[in-house]
Amino acid sequence: MNNMVNQTLNDHAETAIDKSYEKIQDAVKLLPPQQKKIYSLKREGMKQADIAQELNISVETVKKHMLLAMRFLKSQIRPNIQSIGKN
Repeated sequence: MNNMVNQTLNDHAETAIDKSYEKIQDAVKLLPPQQKKIYSLKREGMKQADIAQELNISVETVKKHMLLAMRFLKSQIRPNIQSIGKN
């Protein structure tokens, strides 16, 4: 009985994680091109200085775009994530 309950809980958690991941990917697609590029490079593990050099912009510009991207993503994702748990 406990194994069935645990499996059901695990299945629900995996489904919620999958839906959350999809919502994040959908939100990333909505980012302006420069923010999306910087966000993607940062998520690939690049340092801000390397991103700035590759894109020929200042480190401050990289920071600004990352901040704007994260604010946007949070605003897009937070309501969606909360609704996933209710479904």
